[in-house]
Amino acid sequence: MERLTERTGEGQAIPRMDLKNNGHQRCMERLAEYEDLEEQNRLLKLPCAVGDTAWIVFEGEIFKCMVSKFDIARNGIFPMLCINETLETISVSTKTLEKTWFLTKEAAEAALKEMSE
Repeated sequence: MERLTERTGEGQAIPRMDLKNNGHQRCMERLAEYEDLEEQNRLLKLPCAVGDTAWIVFEGEIFKCMVSKFDIARNGIFPMLCINETLETISVSTKTLEKTWFLTKEAAEAALKEMSE
């Protein structure tokens, strides 16, 4: 994918190309395409990427996992997490992110501590 924008150090989006030479029209076309996909419920924003590390809290323990793939079903998006210690793969819902599975170990530890209180 050709990026049409970049982010400044402050996080502001700026154009990567000269907007005078059809760059403005290319930006508008790309934005229109994304808006069309969003209106059709065909644009997905995933909470993480395949290969990312995730952490799952189960029965009072924290397990380090790797996101191996995403399953998409009528009732939601389900990351498949491969538990590093056992190589068992489990399906979790994106709806349970920050409840039973986490993207940082610190968040998983905080949740486990809260559960034990």
